[in-house]
Amino acid sequence: RQDEIDIDRVMWASKKAQIFDFIEEYDQGYDTLIGERGVSLSGGQKQRTSLARSFYSEHTRLLLLDDVLSAVDHNTEVKLIENLYQRSPACTCVIVSHRMSVLEQADRVLVLDQGRVVDLDPPQNLVQKKGLYAQAWQAQQEEFKQKSNAVNQESQYKSLDEFASNAIASPDLINDQEQELSTITVSTVNSSIDPA
Repeated sequence: RQDEIDIDRVMWASKKAQIFDFIEEYDQGYDTLIGERGVSLSGGQKQRTSLARSFYSEHTRLLLLDDVLSAVDHNTEVKLIENLYQRSPACTCVIVSHRMSVLEQADRVLVLDQGRVVDLDPPQNLVQKKGLYAQAWQAQQEEFKQKSNAVNQESQYKSLDEFASNAIASPDLINDQEQELSTITVSTVNSSIDPA
């Protein structure tokens, strides 16, 4: 019932589930109709709404999450993982995921291959065992590095720090960017930028 809902707890839960800002953008906030089965929400928004419901409940003893972070970006995922692992010790959380980053803080990871259990250990031990989990972990680390490099190359001059580093490495850039350099001072000692 509407009169039994603790709006402060709803807001707290939505912050924990990383959906607070999105809800606040709606004119009617938490009273916004989202359509049958959340038809107006993206996959990530639906996942975070479900997580907010689980955070709201104070008496959850078992939480089953099946690939719950598959539709969220990396930064949101990091915050959600932190909040999930901060839950009450009285709540057992079973997480099904193909993302190794989601499992890094787990007490134990059960590794399945073709529906069969092939390993059970803390994630740190599984990485060192060089088995199926370690192979998947290594592949995801490489993929993350490649994506990070691509993003870094795309946004090469989006920050002044990156511009300064590139200007020091390549003096030709200084001539191409004279107007920008007139407002900053490039320190060759630590490659930082100070306002002029």
